[in-house]
Amino acid sequence: MDKNSYVCPDCKHELRSSDTKFSCGRCKKDYEIIEGTPYFENSVLQPDNRTECEMKDLFALFETMKWKDALKLKIKPKAPLRYERIIYNRGADWLALLNVNSKSRVLDAGCGWGTISFQLADYCENVFAMDSSKYALDFIQVRSRQDGIKNIHTCLGNLLRLPFPDQYFDAVVLNGVLEWAGYAREDCDPETAQKLLLSEMRRVLKDDGQIYVGIENRYSATYFLGEKEGHVNLRYISLLPRAIAGIYHRFKKKTAFRAYTHSLNRYLSIFKECKFDEVSVYAPLPHYQKYAHLIPLSNVNAVKYYLHNMFSHTKKSAGRLRTFAAFFCLHRIIKYFVPCYSFIASKHKQENEIDKFLNPLLVDFETYPETVKPVNKYLSYTLFSGRNKIIIFPFREYSRKPLLVVNLFRPRDQSQTEPLFKAPLESTLHGGKKDSKNMLLDVPQSLLECEYGNHHASITTLVSGRRLDELIRINKHNFGKLKHYASLSVNWLLEFQRASQNGSIALDSDSLKVYIDPIMHAIEQHLDSVPDREFAIERLKTIEKSVYGKQIPLVTQHRDFGPANILLSGSKISVVDWEIAVLNGDPVYDLFYFIARFFFLVNNDEQNNTFCNSTTMALFTGKIFFDKNDRYHSFISDIINRHIQGINIDENIVKLLFLWHEINKNKNHSILKIFFRKEDDSCL
Repeated sequence: MDKNSYVCPDCKHELRSSDTKFSCGRCKKDYEIIEGTPYFENSVLQPDNRTECEMKDLFALFETMKWKDALKLKIKPKAPLRYERIIYNRGADWLALLNVNSKSRVLDAGCGWGTISFQLADYCENVFAMDSSKYALDFIQVRSRQDGIKNIHTCLGNLLRLPFPDQYFDAVVLNGVLEWAGYAREDCDPETAQKLLLSEMRRVLKDDGQIYVGIENRYSATYFLGEKEGHVNLRYISLLPRAIAGIYHRFKKKTAFRAYTHSLNRYLSIFKECKFDEVSVYAPLPHYQKYAHLIPLSNVNAVKYYLHNMFSHTKKSAGRLRTFAAFFCLHRIIKYFVPCYSFIASKHKQENEIDKFLNPLLVDFETYPETVKPVNKYLSYTLFSGRNKIIIFPFREYSRKPLLVVNLFRPRDQSQTEPLFKAPLESTLHGGKKDSKNMLLDVPQSLLECEYGNHHASITTLVSGRRLDELIRINKHNFGKLKHYASLSVNWLLEFQRASQNGSIALDSDSLKVYIDPIMHAIEQHLDSVPDREFAIERLKTIEKSVYGKQIPLVTQHRDFGPANILLSGSKISVVDWEIAVLNGDPVYDLFYFIARFFFLVNNDEQNNTFCNSTTMALFTGKIFFDKNDRYHSFISDIINRHIQGINIDENIVKLLFLWHEINKNKNHSILKIFFRKEDDSCL
């Protein structure tokens, strides 16, 4: 970082630097540098004695352990939501829609504990994290030091008096900050303070720069239903006229009401008054702090597509909402009542990098009729934030569904496995096999593999349908429909494995050793999970002897064949998310993975926030496969038997592969207790 890039917050004169301070030659003010952080103002957030003691205890832990372990020990038990927000690593996926790159300089204004700053650091050359809390900035320093991140520069100051020169940043981020501007400037009303804040951000923004703002909606539908306003923890206060809201707040909190949020139209007016000529509006759902989808509210067709194809909720009322909106044609007014907004604003109208990237491709791929091409080239984007990738669905203004699908794989989270599209499905579904051509229509086709910014991008065709996990939630008490959905999915998997089979592997001594040794090791190391060690070893040897010399068919393995990646349209199945697939896998993994995920959703109440991780899945697997008292046991046994007969694989090989996957991948050692009991009542 160039230390001379700072200017005096008051007179905007360039500051001179030394090892311990910055000095202004014009107004003769000095600004200290404390542990690498310049202080352009005394800390505005002065903690009370209790908070200060807690922070000192936390920072003492950083001396002996990693920052995440310290937070898990100290913060998570008392404030789990705060802990999740600090470690969340997908809150800045909207960066894909901004004009930033590896050379960009970005300001995270009001950065807090750096949740957004650290994500920005993966994409940009320099990130300036500015806040008014000393402890928040100290934490960013600790985390940067422990994680070896060197491009985040912390500074403490007032956001209404930025210590940066004009037109300095390529992008500015105000994530959950604008509503608090009234507390930073109490000599004017809160809305005026917000305008001053936006004007100051505009000053430091380059002419082609952009500002991102995440903030709540004053007229969120949830407030009408009685949810408390998150900033002041009072019901209905944002719905009241400002004067009455001020009286209500003073009566309840004994202080002035200054945390203002606004309606959509008022936000747009404020941006216009602050001279931002172009503003794009998105709905981050369920909330801008932690969202799964980013929906462009300027495109009613994108809103319709989201509601009818991507919207998912555990409550039946969600389905009624979708029907209600369609019947009364309310898609155009929903934007006024969403919980939050994400705004991307710029000084002047400009073509975004993603527009420049996609527009030529859309013409090349001819994904829309020739007569539509000259009508309108304006693109809007629905964004899905996934664990390993960001999925972008581009819409033309008049297109009723996405034109194609753009998968942007996360730089740090990419799987070690090569994406399947490096070897297209056409090469795995052999042309001579029955129904291979029809099977190709059930999966997205690769159009292009390329690089976009810091991402590897895979551009594919769109496949449509309703997600199976949503259908399970809606019909989880309708056993007939659940059986129908499971049968459709497993039948599709069987046909796919038949079409993609590429030879087989013989179980000789060496190949059997790969499967037997981890199971034998588990038996010897986890005696508490084995009722009778000698019996377990004898049974394993019997299985080994019975499968020696037999064949395991090699098929294309999806490796994430769960309800979230299966789409249904009537009785037609489509399957998405193939990037971690392998070409020569065994036919058992996808089958068991699907059954476990399917019946986990059926049997667990998601209102209790049961988290579906590898541990819970592994424990659940034993229950559904081996417990004859389970109502689904006979049905599960039936579809497993039909599948293994269809793929022509020996039953004992299935037992061996199942046990190996549970122990080797899921670390489910409790399966030994069930699998190696003397009563052979296994469904396998």
